[in-house]
Amino acid sequence: MNVPMPHIYYDNLQIEEPSPYDNDRDYAKIHTPYSALKFQSFLEHAQLLSHYPELPFKLTHSFPISNLAPLTHTFAPPNLPSANLHVDTICAYIIKELQLGHFSGPFT
Repeated sequence: MNVPMPHIYYDNLQIEEPSPYDNDRDYAKIHTPYSALKFQSFLEHAQLLSHYPELPFKLTHSFPISNLAPLTHTFAPPNLPSANLHVDTICAYIIKELQLGHFSGPFT
């Protein structure tokens, strides 16, 4: 019987240490179109959860990508010249999205 190798990268991943960002709304957002519960249900139904046991956890809590160097600068290109023709429309859109909680920030 040929048994596929289980996923071993970051096996048994869990949150052990609190982060200074744990209570920060902007950092707590996980932006994904995928449902961790649906993935877990599918994997269980397909009898694949033992091969990908951490996928639902990672979809919920994010995928570790290692220790990244700190950001030392940012770059924000100028708006297109046409933005100056529609300032009121753009400002109204931004205000609406902020009120709906769709934008994070402001950030430097």
